[in-house]
Amino acid sequence: MSTAKSHAKSGPNEDAITLLSADHTKVKQLFKEFQDLKEEDGSAEDKFELVTQICQELKIHTEIEEEIFYPAVRKAIDLVADSAKPIPLEQAEAREQIWTPEKEKEEKPSDLWTPGDD
Repeated sequence: MSTAKSHAKSGPNEDAITLLSADHTKVKQLFKEFQDLKEEDGSAEDKFELVTQICQELKIHTEIEEEIFYPAVRKAIDLVADSAKPIPLEQAEAREQIWTPEKEKEEKPSDLWTPGDD
């Protein structure tokens, strides 16, 4: 019986997205085979076998999502969140000190420095 972990070990470079894409392709093919069986008036036994296989593949797909894909997404989100550190206090203070025309409008003209006021 196949599991998400055995699927993950199928190749050294395979990742969750590759596994999920392959599962999508496989399940689509199985549904097409089921449709063909239905149109050709296939036996109930063949249909049952195919439906069992489809359900097994969907179970594996869910396991890949839960065991490999979602943890990898959470880890990536955590890495991004960790790298988005707040601006250091010194930099925030420096931003406050930088002159902009908008600040000039907020301040009274007597509060502004002008050349020669040294």
